[in-house]
Amino acid sequence: MTLLTRLLTSLSAALLATAAPAAYVQVTLPVTSLPAHHPYQQTLRTFLATLASNDFAVTPQAFTAITPSDDDARYQLWLLSLTPPAIAEALLPAPAFTLAAIEGTNGLALPADPGACQSLARLAAWSWPGNPYRDNRALQLRALTLAIIDLIMLDTLYEQNPQGSDRADYLGGNLIWIADTYGLCKTALPAEARAAFETGLKKLSRRLAAWGPKGLMTDMDLFAPVGLWYVQKATGDPGMAALAESYSRPLFTNPAFFNEAGYFVDNGCFDTSYNGISLFFGSWAALASDWPFARDAMRNALALRAHLCFPNPDNKGASGPSAMSSRTSADPAHDQWPFPDRLQSAAMLSDDAIYLATLPDDPTLAAIPAKLAGTLNLVKPPVLKARAWHESHWSYRARFASIHAPAGHLARLRALAAAESPLLLSPYRRDGSFIRTFGDAFVIARFPTYAVAIHTGPVGRSFGHNNLPYGYGGGQLSIFWTPASGVTLAGRRRGVQGAVFDSWSEWRAWPIHAVSGCTAAGALLTTARLRQPQTTRHLDATQAVITVSGAIPLLTPDTQTETNSGYAYTRTFTAGAAGVTVDTVVTPGSNAVPVAELYETLPLFLQELPAQTAAVIRVQSSNVWVLAKPGDAFPAAERIRVERFNGAMDIQFDRPRALLLSPGWTDGYQSKARTCTALITLLDPATNGTARSVRYTLHSAAPRTE
Repeated sequence: MTLLTRLLTSLSAALLATAAPAAYVQVTLPVTSLPAHHPYQQTLRTFLATLASNDFAVTPQAFTAITPSDDDARYQLWLLSLTPPAIAEALLPAPAFTLAAIEGTNGLALPADPGACQSLARLAAWSWPGNPYRDNRALQLRALTLAIIDLIMLDTLYEQNPQGSDRADYLGGNLIWIADTYGLCKTALPAEARAAFETGLKKLSRRLAAWGPKGLMTDMDLFAPVGLWYVQKATGDPGMAALAESYSRPLFTNPAFFNEAGYFVDNGCFDTSYNGISLFFGSWAALASDWPFARDAMRNALALRAHLCFPNPDNKGASGPSAMSSRTSADPAHDQWPFPDRLQSAAMLSDDAIYLATLPDDPTLAAIPAKLAGTLNLVKPPVLKARAWHESHWSYRARFASIHAPAGHLARLRALAAAESPLLLSPYRRDGSFIRTFGDAFVIARFPTYAVAIHTGPVGRSFGHNNLPYGYGGGQLSIFWTPASGVTLAGRRRGVQGAVFDSWSEWRAWPIHAVSGCTAAGALLTTARLRQPQTTRHLDATQAVITVSGAIPLLTPDTQTETNSGYAYTRTFTAGAAGVTVDTVVTPGSNAVPVAELYETLPLFLQELPAQTAAVIRVQSSNVWVLAKPGDAFPAAERIRVERFNGAMDIQFDRPRALLLSPGWTDGYQSKARTCTALITLLDPATNGTARSVRYTLHSAAPRTE
């Protein structure tokens, strides 16, 4: 093992020893020639050595605007045009792909990133009649050269293991482009090289299977089902098909990775932003494969996402909750990787996602061949910039929605549009009411005048990355929405890992629905860190009654300790047509710690984007309405009103309550969301500080006119 390798091993081991998910270290191997430690590597290197510059010579040609002959092909071409294929690597100088140019005393010098092999392979396999590079052997050899180098170098990397760990959540991404490239271009290989390639490909696949998924970042674990599916497709090996299915099934069915509520688990809970990447690769696997378990899971996941995206009244975007998120701040409506492939493919998998899909009309479809050909014909040969090989695994080059679009999908979208189907609308824009449960995580209800999302699901540990919690839970109002106001209450967070993140010192401003307080010594007690509340539900067609309860933990961030505060709490939500009534009761036990402050907190939502007009907060006291701002205090508040867009939400208390509005809170990590948390004093001076319960009702209201 080289000194560099030993240093990288030590560094990676230190990173992996932390409680947070392992950081990505970009690893290179200091080699001057392609490793040939194994017979299959020797065969592949020998093959590459036979290829001369003219084998890689590609004559630039123009794409032509040829219209496909049927609707499905026209729709696939339109899907591809949403993110036009990368063709720049096809225009690189041919000599750069020769082994003589790649190997050298200064190390390997690749003409492109290894993942570009998939773009080259897909270009050579693209069946559009307007593609002049179809079945171009030089392109196939360029693709295979990059894939062979990555295959051999990854095998060498993981045999030496300088990353300090076995990374199934990395290698799955590599298999996507290596296996797809091989499957598309293997006819350009002689028989002995083809057998050698399959030997290496199967070796990496079995290595990945032996490691198994990490479960820390399920979004990255989901690379593997896609990669393994391409392996079994490319090799036609029944053993690889069995391996791909047996490896993938738990990622879509085991509660450690997929919660039946409809989300992929991240550090024990629902990361609302990273879940978007999970949806990307989960949709890819479900659309490409014939695995019913993948399609069932994706239907659940896409249903939950649809019900956590609450549309703005101006029909420009939506908002949702993120307080329960393990590591990030963006809500489901702004989750990661919302690329056209994901959004369009989602509609192919679930009726709940159809409302997000774009339906191209006939003039748009007719214009695509010329538009796409024109775009691709403008691509200029890139400047050759040789780069050292390094491990990299994020795979997004294949336009999987176009590749795997089912026959007849466009016809179905057209039929739904012709019938003015409600499926083309958000669940909150359709007629009627509903009360729906999503596993143990959410009850979401829509009534004529409002909608509400109640989160009862699990969250992760209290002290993780940057000594901060992985999610806020405990049983909470996550969203309150009305058709005229949009979202007026939303549980949000900054997360734990960005340039800005949550701070323990800001607990009073945290936009969460919780019972929170502190001791005189500064220890924090909060129901938001009750990792899984005990929950009962009584639901019928007109009303939902949900009760959550549990012991309130006491947290000391300086020492990363969590103990029992001695307080129990129960919260009951009663949601019906008139509104949502919340009853919160905090009960001290004989061992209850003395508290200096104790509040019921309600996260008032001001705006999602700077371009939106911020909500107005009003407080009623002694029947007089006062325009309120963050930081204001009211000794006897009767009602809070949040006015946003053209509507409002009222929070009406059972009796006058001491109320404090927190300083304003801005996310600043993955969103620009702004909130103001209402703190209702539970140590009420009116009862000499002994009352520890509160009751209030949230309902739709009209903005005041003054």
